[in-house]
Amino acid sequence: MTNLTLPDPIVGQWIWLPETNLNQESHQFYRRDFSIDEMPGRAEMWITARTAFHLFINGQHCASGPTANPGENSYVYCVNINYLLQVGNNQIAVQVFNANAPLNGFRQKHSGFWAQLQINDQPLVWSDENWKCLVADCYVAPGIIQAQGATSVEIIDFRRFPHNWQQMELSGGHHVAASAGERPEPAPKTIWYRPALFLSEEKGRKLLEPAPNPNDIIESCAWDKIPYTGSCRQVRQLLWLNFTALCKKSGPGIYVAETYLHSDQDCQQSVECFCDRPYKFFLNDNLVAEQAVVPIPVHAPAQNYGERRLNMDEYRPTTVDLSLRKGWNRVLWAQDCASHGAGMTIVWADAPNGTVKIRRQPLEKSSEAWSQAGPLKTPLSLFFPNIEVERLDFLEFLLENNPAWDLSVALLAYNFSAHKQPPGRMTSDSSVVLLDKNF
Repeated sequence: MTNLTLPDPIVGQWIWLPETNLNQESHQFYRRDFSIDEMPGRAEMWITARTAFHLFINGQHCASGPTANPGENSYVYCVNINYLLQVGNNQIAVQVFNANAPLNGFRQKHSGFWAQLQINDQPLVWSDENWKCLVADCYVAPGIIQAQGATSVEIIDFRRFPHNWQQMELSGGHHVAASAGERPEPAPKTIWYRPALFLSEEKGRKLLEPAPNPNDIIESCAWDKIPYTGSCRQVRQLLWLNFTALCKKSGPGIYVAETYLHSDQDCQQSVECFCDRPYKFFLNDNLVAEQAVVPIPVHAPAQNYGERRLNMDEYRPTTVDLSLRKGWNRVLWAQDCASHGAGMTIVWADAPNGTVKIRRQPLEKSSEAWSQAGPLKTPLSLFFPNIEVERLDFLEFLLENNPAWDLSVALLAYNFSAHKQPPGRMTSDSSVVLLDKNF
């Protein structure tokens, strides 16, 4: 196979819709319509994105990518779309995802989307401010890298997913120009915005590199819709925590939480502990696990981890062994928090649901909750369990009122049963759907 060369001239520009929260991953939906008077001899879509894209032409999924580029550049795919075009109006639809974190093989890079449609070797449509962009509100929680070796997942409220976004009418919506660093809130899922250019033409061209040995797309992909209905039941003990309320009020820093576990006997229990931030985990004043805790050099100023996400080599294994004694056991959790993150979630491997009592104080009538406080002046590496949380200005974190944020992990405590529905019975009453990222 001969090596590809980028189209000449390059007129496409890097675009993105500015968002208010620059620390979370992003999912954006792009649309551009165009018309042709006759079927072309050649029609090639040159396309790339950071971190990944899915390309649809006239509602048909025809390509996804790109492969990881080890440098700062992005590989550009050349996709043959001639077989998908029609005389008259045509729709280009692209779903773009930016992880805003290092993934397996992918460096962390600034978000962006670039495309250029070549008809008979001449540019007809390219990425610029004339595209329309939708930021759907169906992604209800951040899709985090769960732990060492685990996959990143996306959590979708399918009731709020913009169904048929690839071909819905654009003229009926209200179009709003985006200004740098902000977007009107809330953003209804049917409102399309104009994206912004964030790189000069010269700098944008330097980031484009033809993908090595690309595969021509010669047929569209199709999947059968198979509706299922079923039920779920929590069968394993579960415990979770996040500092979102405190962090929004007081900003990033070191936060601490305390609760008590009751055991009927002295025993060893194995749990899976998931957290995407630096932490220290104490049980009965003994350190049982820590993650991404960096010692502070002598005479160096104390610094928190900041907004940077963890690298894959900073995650510790999820399995933690707990030595519970008969009666009440004090759990102390200290975490370096930022504006992003999904808190902490613990799933017991063998303890059935309800066998481990969780109380804010070592009393049977106490609430099922944590006491949490912060931010502390003590750096995480120098944090020790001699702190008394209830002597601080603490906040009660009731488990009943604060469901687990990292739903993908919390569902590990459940068993599911599914029954296939007969054809024609698919409804719109879906709740939450979890999908592995296939980028």
